[in-house]
Amino acid sequence: MSTRITQSMVQRSLLADLNSVADRLSRTRIKLSSGKEITRPSDDPFAVSRAITLRSSLEETRQYQRNVNEATAWADTTEVALARITDAVQRARELLIQGSSDTNGPEARAAIAAEIETLIDLIKQEANTTYAGRYVFAGTATETRPYDLGPSDAYNGNTDAVVREIGPGVAVRVNVVGSDLLGQGQAAGDDKLLHVLRDIVDHLRGGTPAVAAPTTRASGFRPYFSSAASEATSSAAAPSFTPEALPAVTVPPLRKGVGSFASFSSVVSRGCSSFATTIGSPLR
Repeated sequence: MSTRITQSMVQRSLLADLNSVADRLSRTRIKLSSGKEITRPSDDPFAVSRAITLRSSLEETRQYQRNVNEATAWADTTEVALARITDAVQRARELLIQGSSDTNGPEARAAIAAEIETLIDLIKQEANTTYAGRYVFAGTATETRPYDLGPSDAYNGNTDAVVREIGPGVAVRVNVVGSDLLGQGQAAGDDKLLHVLRDIVDHLRGGTPAVAAPTTRASGFRPYFSSAASEATSSAAAPSFTPEALPAVTVPPLRKGVGSFASFSSVVSRGCSSFATTIGSPLR
């Protein structure tokens, strides 16, 4: 039995085709004006799902990049402060050699002691270095000043690690703890930098001879003091004051980039080995 095609059927089919073409044309115009392939989830549900996943991954990568940039800046700030501390230690070593000679009287040694005290404040000021308003040597107590200038050498921060995640499952430590580097002075008796410098000041002002102030501790700075004592002995025929000497300290430059952060702690540790610093391995 044949089906009869009426005129109304032809008209309805034609109108349906025209409406379909008009709809596709409208969607094309919307894409051109918005610059987007998908304007509504119903346009392509699968593509929308992929787009959401990719957008989330892209934002995560951007966050890792921000973390890397901040860790780099933090390391650069730390490097500058360590370099200045190194310069101060070198100057203290020179003053100690100078003060070890018998050619200096009590007044000259008192002047040298006063300059070393100034260097102590300079070192503590560098230990109070900040990055973006945060103290880089205070552990995670970044709003607390690590050291107060003046006679007190107490450390006010903590020993926790500042960690930055630079990739999926990859986190690195970016900080140096001030107390590991400088110690807490004579009250702590830790044989670290501030303790030793305070002892030097006392010996210079008291004129303590070497035989009355032997080196009895084998940790911290004191094993490194013999070099300056030898220099002082060779430069003076019969020195009556031979304090221990500060070591020559060289902090190597820190490399930039993600790859360098894995060795950041070891680089700082090698550069500050004379400071008897133990920073620890980066977290992974």
